[in-house]
Amino acid sequence: MKISRLEYNSLVWFLIRGCFVGVSLNNVLFICKQDSAIAVILAILIGFIPLAIYFYIRNYEPDLDIAEKNKLLFGKFGTVLNLITALLGFAFALIILSDLTHFVGSQFLYYTPSIIIAIIFMVLIVYALSKGIYTISKTSLIVFYFVIIIAFFIICGLITNIDINNFKPILYEGINPVIKSSLVVLTYNVLPIFFLLIIPKNKVNKDNTKLNIIFYLVSMLSILSMAFMTIAIFGVNMALLYEYPGFHLLRQVNIGEFVDRIEIFLSIEWIISMCIMLMICLYYVNKILKRTFKYKPKFNLIVIISEAIILILLEVYIINHYIESSSPEHDIIFYIILSIFSFIYLIIFIKRALVHNHKNYSSNNN
Repeated sequence: MKISRLEYNSLVWFLIRGCFVGVSLNNVLFICKQDSAIAVILAILIGFIPLAIYFYIRNYEPDLDIAEKNKLLFGKFGTVLNLITALLGFAFALIILSDLTHFVGSQFLYYTPSIIIAIIFMVLIVYALSKGIYTISKTSLIVFYFVIIIAFFIICGLITNIDINNFKPILYEGINPVIKSSLVVLTYNVLPIFFLLIIPKNKVNKDNTKLNIIFYLVSMLSILSMAFMTIAIFGVNMALLYEYPGFHLLRQVNIGEFVDRIEIFLSIEWIISMCIMLMICLYYVNKILKRTFKYKPKFNLIVIISEAIILILLEVYIINHYIESSSPEHDIIFYIILSIFSFIYLIIFIKRALVHNHKNYSSNNN
């Protein structure tokens, strides 16, 4: 059974948008303020480099997923590399669950303990993972259409409130904050596409690289519009006052006085994005563990539930305390993730290139 190319690319959309609401946008606003939109534009351009490497790796042995490719390329070290990427996927899952739980708890369920919110979402995630990637991808495509409609309403409802003067002065603190912010966006919104390498290329029906690039651009332009609207409507000083400026931005949407608390309905698309990204990250982890330890299918659900329990415990008893005690100015998490991702991308790319050149050399000699 294959998944359609639209289903596959809808996963690209959610992976790019999943971390932007609470993680990327807040950090970008904090670092480069009114130049946030410029930082996202720069990230879009730089993002074509890892995207090209992603395509290069994906086209190698299209019948294999990334775990099998790493074993083929690196032998025993491939297993170590796979486990490192699994830890990276688990780290992203923890970041997303923490952001999702905190967002829902702080904006909707004020008096509900965070552990209850986390459990509710993880029950949903565990059920989806038990059904497999085909069910997840089909669900992703269905909700993608729903999200596109919501995004259209948001843009139409906000466009009249734009004030270009809020972007002045441009590059007031120089180019360095813009570069750092673009790396934040690259880390949390572009590099997670790597997790889709767990789906072999040949399992995508009529896969199309041009369509992949189109979805990448549309997804990145959607987060650019969010950064642009936040600065253009609130201005940087007001935006920095909010914990979730994007959510408060939705209160400015005007599509008719007959709709009350429209931001609650419109913010559903963010919750959906985070949930699907969480599913993909854990699906990646599960596939890596299954390839590495070769346990029987009947243990698959036990492994998924175990991961969910560990995530909940880490989120409630460790991550929450870290968030409360840390400052974005001293946050080194994204540097660690960026370094690991860059190392993995480059080492696989270089090894893949060496293998390709060796095959060409051997064929020419023969």
